[in-house]
Amino acid sequence: MIKKMLLLMSFSCFVLAGINDNNNAWMKGGSTSNGTSQKRENHGFFIRGDVKVLKMQEENLAFVLEKDDTSAFEDLKAINPDFDWNLGFRAGLGYITGHDDIEVNANWYYFYGKGDRSIEKQSDTTLIPLFNVGAVPIGQTFFSANGHIKTQVHQIDLNLAKLFVVGTRLFIKAAAGLEAMWMRQGYTIKYLFLDQQLNPADTDEFGSRMHFWGIGPKFALHSFWQLFRKIGPIAEIDASMFYGVFKTTNEFIKNDTTQERLVNHYRITRFVLNALLGLEFRHWFEKSDVHLRFRLGWENAIYFDQGRMVQFSLQPVFNMIPGDLTYQGWIFGFYLGF
Repeated sequence: MIKKMLLLMSFSCFVLAGINDNNNAWMKGGSTSNGTSQKRENHGFFIRGDVKVLKMQEENLAFVLEKDDTSAFEDLKAINPDFDWNLGFRAGLGYITGHDDIEVNANWYYFYGKGDRSIEKQSDTTLIPLFNVGAVPIGQTFFSANGHIKTQVHQIDLNLAKLFVVGTRLFIKAAAGLEAMWMRQGYTIKYLFLDQQLNPADTDEFGSRMHFWGIGPKFALHSFWQLFRKIGPIAEIDASMFYGVFKTTNEFIKNDTTQERLVNHYRITRFVLNALLGLEFRHWFEKSDVHLRFRLGWENAIYFDQGRMVQFSLQPVFNMIPGDLTYQGWIFGFYLGF
């Protein structure tokens, strides 16, 4: 009987010791005996950064129609700017408390995007300007068109986040905070008309400049599924609402002389949605609290109704053409906790 009691006490001590070791590893971020490592994030400070290779897109930027003169029907093709791949960056820092896993973080994001396209009239095509005051002058030929757009975005946020563990391998982080955004856009369209001797006759230019500044709440939900010991898929979604100020300036310039100008200044609310899917590698150094991560993913963001292009008409009447601004591309990120 005594032997059985001693054996039972020894087994209980062994189990309690194992639970205590696993719990310490869970809270500190070390490995456990069952092979599921990196249970939680480190407590203390961290820094992180992302390099993004992105391509911008925007609705309703067609600046000319190309008509196929050989077609038996009205065969038209809308011409838009071709967007380039450009770099974006995100840098952040934060702190995770040791007793309740509450995280405070701040981040800065920057992106510059541009697009450009030129087209000329061919022997079997006709160009039709979409941004033009009046018809093509008699005796002239609409010969070429060019559209050039550039966009610059800054976003700064401050967040509170909390980590939740579902089972032993799924980690979900919920965050809420405040975010500010500055955005500048410029879109220039140029039309060239030739006379009967095929010499430059008139040049029409349409310029649209947009500045937006806003601030508002941000909500985020990030997840990591520890599919293998140190690597697994990640999924993130961020939603922001900005209340701010639009300032737009639209001009029609003919032969380097301004003909019409429209300036608008108003307050409005805009929404931004960002989603990311990818893979993340996590590693804890055994003899320290250093925590290192690398991630690779595909990101897609949409700025709803952000475009502010204006079409001029014959009379002093202006047609506003809103459009969604989006970007998508690859993200390469790191995280260092200490």
